[in-house]
Amino acid sequence: AGVEAILDEIDLVLHVGDISYAWGNGYTWEIWSNMVAKIASSVPYMVSIGNHEYDHTANCNNNGADLSGVGANGYHPTWGNEGDDSGGECGAPTYYRFNASLGGNSIFW
Repeated sequence: AGVEAILDEIDLVLHVGDISYAWGNGYTWEIWSNMVAKIASSVPYMVSIGNHEYDHTANCNNNGADLSGVGANGYHPTWGNEGDDSGGECGAPTYYRFNASLGGNSIFW
């Protein structure tokens, strides 16, 4: 059975990180968007950024800083070894594809 069979039972989807595993490939984002379109257009679909959208080791195109405002070095917790999991996305595709509040931390929870 497809997702249509359970849509009436779903009130909200909270997708916490590692959203598309696109690694900087726009076409992969499009494929993923088409895959979740049915549910995302039927119930609230909230996202939070994960390491596969955000981690980067090189400067981003935003004058070296990423969209979160963290800076050129990005988010690299001492307890992790993420490296460049985003393939250089620096959070940009997630930030621009999902309408989030301009107050607070936006998608950067």
